This record gives sequence, C-alpha cells and structure tokens, in this order.
Amino acid sequence: EPAVGQTVAQVQTPTPTPKAPKTESDNKPMEAKAVIALLGKYNCTACHGVNQKIVGPGFSDVGKKHAGQVNYLTEKIINGGSGVWGPIPMLAQAINSTDAKTIAAWLAAGAPRP
Repeated sequence: EPAVGQTVAQVQTPTPTPKAPKTESDNKPMEAKAVIALLGKYNCTACHGVNQKIVGPGFSDVGKKHAGQVNYLTEKIINGGSGVWGPIPMLAQAINSTDAKTIAAWLAAGAPRP
C-alpha cells in the first residue's frame, strides 16, 4: 500500500523468491543408480570393476584419468579402443548413443557411488 505522497507505481511490490534450481548433486544418487543399472545391462562389469581393474581399468580410475571428457569417453564406449590402459583392447560396444553418453557423463564426473 502506498505511503502518503506515493503513487501505486512508486511502491515496490515484493517479488516472490524463486525456488533454487536443482543442482547436479541433488540428482547424483538417482543418476548413479541408473548408471549402475546400465553398466549391468550392457555387461560393462564383466571387464570393469567400480574401484578395481578386472580386464580393463576400474570405473573410478577412468573417471580420474578422463575427468570432464564426456565426448571422448562416449566415443571410446561406442567404438572401443586400445593402448590407453595397456595392450588389451576394449571392443566396440553394442550400445545406443544416449546410454553411452549417460555412462560417459557419470565416468567424467568421477564415477560417483549411489
């Protein structure tokens, strides 16, 4: 309500405080669980442990070495590669690009546990 001498246009109406946007960390447990399910679906865990090498490096080691490199990791998941972690090649995977990118983003974020 305007004070004496003020017009309605001069009165500042409080604006509602916007809700804080969800941060990436708000969704991490759910995202990590979804990625763990994808790792099982595509049998990634046959060759990679979460924290240990099996045939290929552990997911946490990949996350450390390739932090932030989502596109690189997506390409490696889809097309395979060799020589980065030793002589044993990773074969090309039968995976769609959306799932590959989801896994790659999780790896690039350090392979956080659920």
